[in-house]
Amino acid sequence: MSLLWPTNIKLEPTALARFGRVGHWFFAGTATLSAVAGVWDGWNQRASPDGYGPNYTGLWLGLMAGAGLWLAGRAFRYVFSGE
Repeated sequence: MSLLWPTNIKLEPTALARFGRVGHWFFAGTATLSAVAGVWDGWNQRASPDGYGPNYTGLWLGLMAGAGLWLAGRAFRYVFSGE
């Protein structure tokens, strides 16, 4: 579980640890927005009037970008704060 969420939180963090936490939350928020945008695009594509059928590329790009950003944020926190 430590890959997704830190398990050894520092009780008295330094400025660098705080920077790592802020970066982690920034990446986590961006990942959430990206995933929500991808799901929104996929939801809108299901009722596409296009003759070729729905195009779920935006859905998969949003979800993959969200997963990548979430892991980047986790790595950011690990590198800067050691958590």
